[in-house]
Amino acid sequence: MAECGSHAIVGAVLGGCRTGERTLAADLTGTVGPGMLVMADAGLYSWELFNRYAATGADLAWRIGASVSVGHLNWLADGSYHALIYAPGLSAARRARLAEQARAGHQVPAALARLVRMVEYTVPDRNPDGDLIVGTAAGPLRHPCPPARRRRPRRLRPGPHVVRQGLRVVRRQVTDQAAITPEDLSEALTDALAEIRHQPNPPRRHRTCPRVVKRARHNSYRVKRPTDRDTRHPGPPTPHLACPDTPI
Repeated sequence: MAECGSHAIVGAVLGGCRTGERTLAADLTGTVGPGMLVMADAGLYSWELFNRYAATGADLAWRIGASVSVGHLNWLADGSYHALIYAPGLSAARRARLAEQARAGHQVPAALARLVRMVEYTVPDRNPDGDLIVGTAAGPLRHPCPPARRRRPRRLRPGPHVVRQGLRVVRRQVTDQAAITPEDLSEALTDALAEIRHQPNPPRRHRTCPRVVKRARHNSYRVKRPTDRDTRHPGPPTPHLACPDTPI
């Protein structure tokens, strides 16, 4: 778990080579809380994990895949919309009934569905297929998207933030963990944070890379080809929110 601006490590957990990221991420809920925004890529989303992090009081902004069932409720003025995410195992008919129940203003069982706020966007020159961001900030339930109104595109930076530099810095400062004292740990942490601030992250490169793997694995990504190259862009991305011109 890393802080986005400074890339400082705020939490870490180790596991075996057969332990998945979702399993490990569940052990990091103790490192977040109210006043924090936790972002995650689509590969980390699950109903159980999302709810565990939401229970900490932190705000969430997680990217989700197309296979996640979402029940659209109503559009909001900023281009986002309210929706339901569902517990696994529900039939399509049951999900539809829960969405109708939420649209009518009734409470839905917390064990079956959760009210969330979603942003759907596309980046035409980089990701024309679009992405979904699901968040916990629900806001007002009735606030329709105004008709015929264009919105300024907003920069969204979804994705995981896994950084090893901070861990390497701490390891250089603390060489004998068995003999470390609280005073040594405090001094090492101060030195590590000072070194991180002294070496800020380089400017972000505006590029996109093909989603490929070098070797065939059990996932949806294809094997890299000789023609696959990174694409450089003159500036930052310009996402377009998928807000309709007329209220739904």
